[in-house]
Amino acid sequence: MITIRGVHQPAADMILDKGESTTTPILSPSVYMRQVTAQQYSLESLTSPTTLYLQSDILPWVLSLKEAPKYFSNLLWRLNFIEDKDTVSHAILPFEDELSLKYARFGSHKNGYGGTYYLAEEHPELLQESLNPVVPCENTLKLPLSRIHEISLSDAMHNRRSSRDHSTPPAALEDILTLLSLSAQGNPSGTGVRNEPLYRFPYPSGGSLGELRFLVITNRVTLNGDELGKNCFEYQPLSNTTYKHRVGEKALSKLIKLYSNMPGIPPEELQCLIIVLADAAKVAAKYESVAPALIYKHVGAWMQTAYLTALQLPLSVCSLGGGPTDVMQRLFWFEDSPLVPVGEMVCARRTDNVSNSGHNL
Repeated sequence: MITIRGVHQPAADMILDKGESTTTPILSPSVYMRQVTAQQYSLESLTSPTTLYLQSDILPWVLSLKEAPKYFSNLLWRLNFIEDKDTVSHAILPFEDELSLKYARFGSHKNGYGGTYYLAEEHPELLQESLNPVVPCENTLKLPLSRIHEISLSDAMHNRRSSRDHSTPPAALEDILTLLSLSAQGNPSGTGVRNEPLYRFPYPSGGSLGELRFLVITNRVTLNGDELGKNCFEYQPLSNTTYKHRVGEKALSKLIKLYSNMPGIPPEELQCLIIVLADAAKVAAKYESVAPALIYKHVGAWMQTAYLTALQLPLSVCSLGGGPTDVMQRLFWFEDSPLVPVGEMVCARRTDNVSNSGHNL
């Protein structure tokens, strides 16, 4: 038995037509198979919204297409699930790495596309505003903004750099939180179709539900001129509030060592690490297949804004290429956290100033 589901279901007469033929049929590199139940498997493709559900007794046809009945191979041809071995173009990027890219594009998405609110109908609480810290916390910091150095936008863009030099004197937490406040603070801008709160941010943020949070891991940072040591803070953009979390020094040391290895900074020199978290379930509740692309767009836009903002402060920044997925488990012992790490940046004190002439002083 074969069941076809998807946005574009071929008509039965098209499936049973003679169709194309090939001497050496093979599965397309974009096709993959998953076990759904003990007796059922799904056949899916990165380039098609259609899914085939196959009973286990049909699996030999998939594994040996030359032995499959004509109508089955014709069906796969119509769905672009198979190609000719002599003409196939092998993808350099493995299909696992393409999933989030393909599924976020119209025509190859698997779930709803755009603001469907489908998941929000089952879980309306996901769209509600949440200003609470990631874990219960009593320590809240309200620090005044640091004095900024005025610089033109063109000069800021000209002087924007990634810096891995953390050998300078420690950065001030006041400056780091000023950076986050100026580059990430959200302000209410109305409500959506389902009365979900919408926000405006300093970076391009169309469709944002305020899903980003920021963990600030300090290693060589000062507060009011005193060394802080290893600590964990959380910046909440929607309330412009900073929380201090109680995290064991051993867990922080391991995380600092892990992240310092990526940019090649000695662990004892690393000053500050900023980890961007996203409430992915909240975005998916409204946007479904578009959610991953939307989140990464917001992260990238914030990072560019943070780079430019850092030049108004005695700070240098450098975004990292990745990190572990279990940050919340490592720090707070969460078994299953709704917050997913989606970006990382290291931050240090900058000892030079940037003038409005486009040159470093």
